[in-house]
Amino acid sequence: MSETKRIFISYKRNVQPDDRIALTVYERLSKYHDVFIDKTMIVGTRWGDKIEENLQATDFFIPFISKSSVGSDMVVGEIATAHYLYKARGKPITLPVNLNYDEPLSYPLSAYLNPINYVLWKTEMDTSKVLRELELAIDQESLSSDHIVENAADKARDLFEKIKHFLSVADYREALAECEKALSVNPMNSAINMLLAVALLRRKGADQLSPVAMKRVEACLNTACLDAETKPTALVIWALIKFDYLSVSRSYPEHPSIAELKSQIQQSDLTLVNREVVGMIRVSKRAYKMFGLVENAYG
Repeated sequence: MSETKRIFISYKRNVQPDDRIALTVYERLSKYHDVFIDKTMIVGTRWGDKIEENLQATDFFIPFISKSSVGSDMVVGEIATAHYLYKARGKPITLPVNLNYDEPLSYPLSAYLNPINYVLWKTEMDTSKVLRELELAIDQESLSSDHIVENAADKARDLFEKIKHFLSVADYREALAECEKALSVNPMNSAINMLLAVALLRRKGADQLSPVAMKRVEACLNTACLDAETKPTALVIWALIKFDYLSVSRSYPEHPSIAELKSQIQQSDLTLVNREVVGMIRVSKRAYKMFGLVENAYG
């Protein structure tokens, strides 16, 4: 066991399972560490001053994230304070515990917590595991990605496949809703921006889009091109639809030009293109031919 540390527990009071699990963690960790939880404050204590004082002095900050706590001004405020203290001084280290809650976080919680590994509690059977994870994290001064129950990469892949399924069955309403929901949390998510562009096209030809819709599609694809993993697919989609759109809309801004897109495609590793996603858009045979792509290789 590591040397005694100062720990601050943040949770939504008087709701379950928040109250119960927070107290269980408090009782376990207080055997070895100096743990602050607001249940221990004496009547008459100036609450705001005491909270600030303990956050300033704490080494580890454990927020319990739940359906109830994400709407608590007190919990959100404590998370924000811990975040800015860490940026300024390197502590406290935040160790989130998600209480049967895996919905995307809204801003500003997403900015504070999305980059941080968390422990997931789903049922009472997970309580002992959560305790072990927290004890190990306090020893190692972080939650190891080897020990969290679910990781962000797995969740991102699941969401990508979910939206891709909606697109494959032409359920564009659900696809758009899932994309918009995810981008409200992280507007720069390259994979979701790429799928949003496909959803906006709705299997129609690009030549049927309004200039406003086309500009939004291009903005999504531009964001998708910022990530090396999605760039080859986004480039191919962008080039194909841009060619078709310019063939019917001469007044539309050409930047990036067809020549620029073609050059970038030629410099890309086309083996990384997600052919299934490209196959979800409708473009002309001439567009494929322009960029040296084999039409029946996609879809």
